[in-house]
Amino acid sequence: MARTEERSLSLYEIETGLADAVMEAEESGLSDEESLAVIRSWIEGALEKRDKVAAFRQHLIAQQEFAEREIDRLIKRKRAMAKHQERLEKHVIRVMEALEVKSLEGHTATFKLRKNPDFVIVHDESTLPEKFWRQPPQAEQPPPAPNKRAIKFALDSGETVPGADKHFGANKLVVD
Repeated sequence: MARTEERSLSLYEIETGLADAVMEAEESGLSDEESLAVIRSWIEGALEKRDKVAAFRQHLIAQQEFAEREIDRLIKRKRAMAKHQERLEKHVIRVMEALEVKSLEGHTATFKLRKNPDFVIVHDESTLPEKFWRQPPQAEQPPPAPNKRAIKFALDSGETVPGADKHFGANKLVVD
């Protein structure tokens, strides 16, 4: 047997019902007692509905605050998991480098070492020669910056570049 549920009136329906009841009481010739009873009924319904709407609004605010706290918790958890992953990968790299192997195979995964590209660190921009600076063609662009590609090329060619050194890329872990 199907259960039938009564639909409650919306805030709009209650508020318009109350307004209609007041207008009808003013226009019709109902006795004062009857009109007041009808209006009282609509007012009571309106008060209850307003309180329920306000309570639901508070519930939604609380849910948003909970979601915000949960987002913060999940962000912290994500950061922690990323740190765990980074430590684990560094450990596997150290083990493979100590064993002087390029790969380790498991049943379902293979660890491989790949060399990261070498890179330049500019430790003193004030001593860099002018030829190692990029000059933006227009004034609206950012200020001049070291041209690390040119610096790396010069260092690779054996040239000494004051204010810059070449660092060799470390191994990175690749999991197939």
